[in-house]
Amino acid sequence: MQAKAVSRAFMVLLLLTAASSSVNVLAAGRLVILIDSIQLPIISIGKTKYQKSPLVNMSPKGLMWIYRLF
Repeated sequence: MQAKAVSRAFMVLLLLTAASSSVNVLAAGRLVILIDSIQLPIISIGKTKYQKSPLVNMSPKGLMWIYRLF
């Protein structure tokens, strides 16, 4: 639940950054799909866990979007 909120906030931040640097709308849309396909590890309450890099937990679909992005 908390990880999902974090990913949504991160997605909005990325969109704002992309919009402010005059990247076209299509690339911003691809960023949304990319962030949506990233599986963030669940943050457990009361325990300190090191969060893995999002690229480690990325689905093949997300990797395909990275490939198309560049």
